[in-house]
Amino acid sequence: MWGALTEYSYNPNMIDFKYHTLIHMRDRWNKWRSVLYREYAKPCGCEEEALKNKPDAVGNKEDWEWCVSNVFYTDEFQVVTQISSY
Repeated sequence: MWGALTEYSYNPNMIDFKYHTLIHMRDRWNKWRSVLYREYAKPCGCEEEALKNKPDAVGNKEDWEWCVSNVFYTDEFQVVTQISSY
């Protein structure tokens, strides 16, 4: 992500902002991922149904399929969501 950001913008002091920028980007990704899970994947109840429930905000079907299969319906993610819902 940092490479993509610096490719299109230039500031001689850019490296001074790297840490805070990456923290901000991580926070925004986590919040968006949380919305996607809460509104589009979790209500479906199973991976097969969630795969069919692609939100318009996700660019293409392959990106949604990757997110559902490799993030939302992994054992690790399910454990984390169970713990955080207490």
